[in-house]
Amino acid sequence: MSGSANPAAAPDGCSVRQGLEHAARFLKRHACQTPMLDAQLLLGQVLGVDRCALLRDADSVPLPGQVREFEHLLRRRALHEPVAYLTGNKEFWSLDFLVDPRVLIPRPDTETVMEEVQDLFMARAPARFIDVGCGCACLACALASMFPVAEGLAIDIFCYRIKKYIGAYTAVLGRLDALVFTGGIGENAVLVRERACAGLEAIGVHVDPQRNEEMNGKEGRISTDDSPVGVYIVPTDEELVIARDTVRAVAGAL
Repeated sequence: MSGSANPAAAPDGCSVRQGLEHAARFLKRHACQTPMLDAQLLLGQVLGVDRCALLRDADSVPLPGQVREFEHLLRRRALHEPVAYLTGNKEFWSLDFLVDPRVLIPRPDTETVMEEVQDLFMARAPARFIDVGCGCACLACALASMFPVAEGLAIDIFCYRIKKYIGAYTAVLGRLDALVFTGGIGENAVLVRERACAGLEAIGVHVDPQRNEEMNGKEGRISTDDSPVGVYIVPTDEELVIARDTVRAVAGAL
């Protein structure tokens, strides 16, 4: 073990079943909403097997090195780092997508869009389609798999919109002293910050690519030392803010 007084993974020599139970309890204590599922996905990643194989061989015993790796992933998950970023992949519409903090994670509820499209074009497949969004182009890929003879175009306008807002507000304010990225995307999406700031050099925004990478998920400056406009990452607890606003709203209604 790592020597921690509160180990995330079960001790060496424990079976997969025991390890999953121990890990699920650990994640539950850290308020993870799907502790057992998370534990299964992370241990499956470490062992290189899917969930079916993992549960089928639940009496097998992971190697000590695998236990160390599992421990590391569990502690990162306990800090609420998305499972998809830890495993490096996410399934959408039966397709497996590679993801990391530079890209938005495909949302399962977005599959309802695919269901609507499927119903809409059940009789006649579209000749062309455009996916206007941001992330890993999961909709475009899913549509291409559904309509293999159709021509598709995926356009990422999310960062373009951010850039437009920055430019518009700068024009209204008269000048820009600092640009702050926050929230889940702002804190953790390297590529979004990079693309949103690209082309804003004319108004004094110069992002340092290395700092942008190194400061991901942290608090600090990501612009160059000579950038007229300071660009920063400032973490925020969005869930806590929502909870506090809810308490105030409920208290006011009583």
